[in-house]
Amino acid sequence: MRILFCNNSFPGQFEALAGYFASRPEHTVLFASSYGRRDFSIAGVRRILLKAAHERAPKGKDEFIRQWTRTVNAGREARSALTQLKRSGFEPDVALFTAGCGESLFLKDVFPDSFRVAYLDLDRHVPEEDDEKSSFVFLTRSMALFHGHAVFALSGDPRGIPDFLRPVVGMTPPFVDTDFFRPENAAPFLCDELVFSRETELVSIDGKGLSGADMSVTLAHLLRQRPNCHVLLTGCDCAGRDLGVFAELARAYPGRLHMRGMSGRAEYRGMLAASTVYVSPSPQSRMRELMEALSCGALLLARPSSTPGTRILIPGRTMLTWPDSAEEQVRLLHHALDERQLREALCRNGQKAVRTHHAQKIILPRHVDGLLRAYKRWQGSA
Repeated sequence: MRILFCNNSFPGQFEALAGYFASRPEHTVLFASSYGRRDFSIAGVRRILLKAAHERAPKGKDEFIRQWTRTVNAGREARSALTQLKRSGFEPDVALFTAGCGESLFLKDVFPDSFRVAYLDLDRHVPEEDDEKSSFVFLTRSMALFHGHAVFALSGDPRGIPDFLRPVVGMTPPFVDTDFFRPENAAPFLCDELVFSRETELVSIDGKGLSGADMSVTLAHLLRQRPNCHVLLTGCDCAGRDLGVFAELARAYPGRLHMRGMSGRAEYRGMLAASTVYVSPSPQSRMRELMEALSCGALLLARPSSTPGTRILIPGRTMLTWPDSAEEQVRLLHHALDERQLREALCRNGQKAVRTHHAQKIILPRHVDGLLRAYKRWQGSA
């Protein structure tokens, strides 16, 4: 079967699903995206790099119009590339795309005879108070629903789906590759010529969406009060980010504050396995990322999910709640690092919860079965 994935970034939410299909010799898998890591690949998946669309909206236009213009331009660029793909002889039996992703906006026009499957990205955080952004996301998702023959959501909050649509959206629980994300499978973690293990006091912090002002006070107190503690900021290679305060802290505490960009998958696993504590301060963190930390045995400090039915982020049982104020953050970090027995109990509970309820090897095949049943029903009706 010929399968096409279409998303704005590679691999995005489709990493496990694309890898699952590509591991079967009967499938040919292509992945079209505008953005993606060049140092990352999935065995058996051929990539098509779409031209990134440039904004052409007049500067005086408001943000809603800007977002719409970017989305349409991304769709036009993708339509041109996918049309060339079709002319070369490739037409997918199944096309899977993220609803609301501009690159898939004209997918139906290019491949009208393919079985098209829209995936809602319900893990995408949209501030409730931002009415225009919420309206834009709802608009683009709604358009994509009319382009697909089936609709699924890989995890996320079902409350993001209108009541009348919930019966037709296949909800899949969040899952993680628990066979891969095991601390015993991780190699020693090397950072700035230092080798870290669980015996080293290492606080790793997800730096996505973080500015220097957000946590500089907390880290200054922690580094000053715990001379044997190391802090690692991950995902800190975004252009235009205000990281100057962190650079000053690194100079003030040489060799103890480390900053890293994106890591390879094996190195990322090593970092999680070596972390005494893993902090995810942003509410935008995806559930999969939090579960990967739990699966590797790190103590997770995060903002608990309010998603109904989630049995994984339980404050005081599988993780600890990350507070808002710097004073409370420092107090929590000291508590997490000092109380070894509590830390080990929470880590055991977190690992058990992930492996029992969210193992990829159990959940992903069930999802694929549902997808293929929908495909066969569509074939029969056609």
